[in-house]
Amino acid sequence: MVTCEKCDRYKHCKQVVLPDIHYSGDRPDVFCLGESPGYNEDIQGKPFVGNAGGVLRVILNKTTNNYILDNSNRCFAEYKPKSDELMACRPNWVATVKKYKPKVIVALGNYAVEAIFNRKVKIGTCVGQVTTISIGGDDYPVVLSYHPSYISRIIKEKKGGEKILDAWINTWEIIKSLIVDNIRVRTEPEVTQLTEHREILGFLDKLNKGYNGIIAYDYETVGDKDALRPELNEDFKIVSIGVGVDERWGGIDTSGVSFLFDTIRDDVSLDIQCAWQKIIDGRHQKVAQNAKYEHKCNIKRFGYTKPLHDTMLAMNVINELASANLGAIGGYCKIPWSGYKFDMAGTQKNPLSMLTSKLLKYSALEGALTYKIWLILYGIISDKVDAIRRKQVLQMQETFAYHLAYVEMDGMHIDQREVVSVRNDMNKLLSEAKKELFSLKAVKKLEEWAVENIKSFKKGHHFNPVSSTQVHHLVLNTLRVPVRRPKWGDKEKDKNGKIIYDGKGKPLIKYVLNKDVLSRYEEQYPALKSLLKVRSLSAMLSGFLNKYENFTGPDGCVHTNYTQVVVVTGRLSSTAPNLQNVPLESVVRRAFNSRYKHGWLVAADYIQLEPVLLAGWSGDKAMCEALNKGKDLHRFVGSKIYNVEYDAVTTKQRWIAKRRNLGSMYGQTAEGLAEAANIPLDEAIRIINIYDKTFIGVKKFRMDRGKEAVRYGKVVDLFGAVRHLHDAQSNERGKKARAERQAGNFPIQSTGNRFHLIAMCVERDLLERKKIQAVVVGVEHDKIFVDCANNALGATIDTLYESMLIHNDASYWRDKPVPVNIDIKYGKNMYELKEWEPKNIK
Repeated sequence: MVTCEKCDRYKHCKQVVLPDIHYSGDRPDVFCLGESPGYNEDIQGKPFVGNAGGVLRVILNKTTNNYILDNSNRCFAEYKPKSDELMACRPNWVATVKKYKPKVIVALGNYAVEAIFNRKVKIGTCVGQVTTISIGGDDYPVVLSYHPSYISRIIKEKKGGEKILDAWINTWEIIKSLIVDNIRVRTEPEVTQLTEHREILGFLDKLNKGYNGIIAYDYETVGDKDALRPELNEDFKIVSIGVGVDERWGGIDTSGVSFLFDTIRDDVSLDIQCAWQKIIDGRHQKVAQNAKYEHKCNIKRFGYTKPLHDTMLAMNVINELASANLGAIGGYCKIPWSGYKFDMAGTQKNPLSMLTSKLLKYSALEGALTYKIWLILYGIISDKVDAIRRKQVLQMQETFAYHLAYVEMDGMHIDQREVVSVRNDMNKLLSEAKKELFSLKAVKKLEEWAVENIKSFKKGHHFNPVSSTQVHHLVLNTLRVPVRRPKWGDKEKDKNGKIIYDGKGKPLIKYVLNKDVLSRYEEQYPALKSLLKVRSLSAMLSGFLNKYENFTGPDGCVHTNYTQVVVVTGRLSSTAPNLQNVPLESVVRRAFNSRYKHGWLVAADYIQLEPVLLAGWSGDKAMCEALNKGKDLHRFVGSKIYNVEYDAVTTKQRWIAKRRNLGSMYGQTAEGLAEAANIPLDEAIRIINIYDKTFIGVKKFRMDRGKEAVRYGKVVDLFGAVRHLHDAQSNERGKKARAERQAGNFPIQSTGNRFHLIAMCVERDLLERKKIQAVVVGVEHDKIFVDCANNALGATIDTLYESMLIHNDASYWRDKPVPVNIDIKYGKNMYELKEWEPKNIK
């Protein structure tokens, strides 16, 4: 039996797992390398099966009958393998590859990728990429994918994971194409690297005068904080530019060209800069991967930018579940050298540390891959029955990216002295909140339990509000809060990491004890209210106040990063920092003020936008009537479900009605409402029945969207953006029901997001065209934030009414029975905002 070369070094090493071989013919199609199988005495020395072998075999059998399953860590171990253990086991699986010479190697999971390439990789960012490895003098294509145990867990838990499952399936399509082509290795194309002034200028001149095709480009940059965040950089430079063009063009011999820019000498020559700016301004169609980044680089370096096509957004229009990074999109497009970044680790993060030849090769390949991807993706978009709508959706997304680049670059001005003051205030509040929390009897009882049961918890220690173990015991055992046990989720494990089973042999599921769950019980349990207060204050301090400098640029403004492709419903996500997550009532908002002397911050917010969209689109008479009369929809619903006068609705009744209103957007079940509103199940059933009878049009709209998903496997928003819901066509009842609920939610949320972003784009155009001294500085769900000079307040508010109400006159909404409306507030900082009235102008 083959054994590890250094087997005697590992005390947990028991016996070597043999590969599982299923093939006939000259050589197998696929060699799958997985992760450590885990310790299991029953199968020692037997062929590798693994806990998720069933999931793997199902998809393998659809791909090929000729395959080998093997492990990166052949020894059975009770712990995750270390790097030296993986390297010690390397000769085992390498010997199998040498013997059978498979057509394709598939790396399943982080450890398998590390075993092959001898470095740690986060697999989630590179699933679907294709690269090569040389073994025994032969080159093999390697496809990177998730480990089947990860996929198995997602399938069993039956929650989320659509993007992950879709990426998993896409990798097998790539593998299938490599098998069919029967090509052992495909290397990246030759590229042209330019370093001399005359060469660069000559290429740009030819490109400007003699090339009529599409130009793809990519910047490699450096700065004093983050090379990928030019708005934060004091010393920003474009190190090199990679360009992708049609390789049939006579100006060059390859499709990828790269050249040095700010680093060709001490500074870029003026004639090269002018030549490149002619490209930016020119007649050519231009494309980039994640164009918002190139837009920001242009704004930082040249003071302006011009429209760009975007491969990331094109991929999102085709398949909103697909991975958005360039390598994964290259894999989706079956470009077999999409994993070239594996040979160039660190180039993007620190380009100046790379050899010039390596940097320029990387840069040229980025441009070439972007160009090839765009041709394929745009061909897919154009080759569909709904091609016109898909092109319109893509154009809309690209326009959003263009304007968001300016919003991110402008940022929100911050009063740094006020930050210090707010931080000190919040630290005092946190200290008082902790003192209150630790004084409670329930918490003291928890601490006594922890001393006896948690090894690291010593006498005199205080309860840790972020410890899941301590919080679980406090909520479930000490307070005995009647939290519903989830039907699926992460498994409960003991201190040794082993899954805990109940008396019937079923694994115990972890309770979800986040803010949404605990807030339902805070009025009944003072300890929970105190706990949530401590958590909230701690989050504001650790998430922003204690590290605001990391997000503050040389202009004294805090700059967030908006992403368009993370949330499948189309909403933006905000990161580093998450400015969309600062509570409205939080004093943190006091730190944000105007960049103009005596200036103003203006916040314009759509009033009940999603209910308005639901009412208008569905044509529901009762809901439209309530909204058109200016009634608070939650109070109106409360009056119906509790059969009381509108003005007599209590705060609690309105809160329960709000839970139902929000839940109706996604087909909330009675069990879901009971849990969300913390009411008995029979009460939830009664409320849903009354709601559905009152708002017949809403129920019909939801059911129609569900039927649409069942028939077509997808739904669309008002503008044609797609949400694929293949589970709506599933035979599994649970999956089908969940997909049908999502079908009612997506059209409203996605349309609302587009209403909001269209208004943002129009607002920016109006401010620029009318030369108003104001800038859009942020977007937050249904809000637009504008920073304006003192004498521009009235003009700014006029433009907000014009831009945000533009939908009422647009073809897609003007015939709907309820218009959209807005609420405007203004103030010297974001915390002290007051309602706008024309008489407020001085």
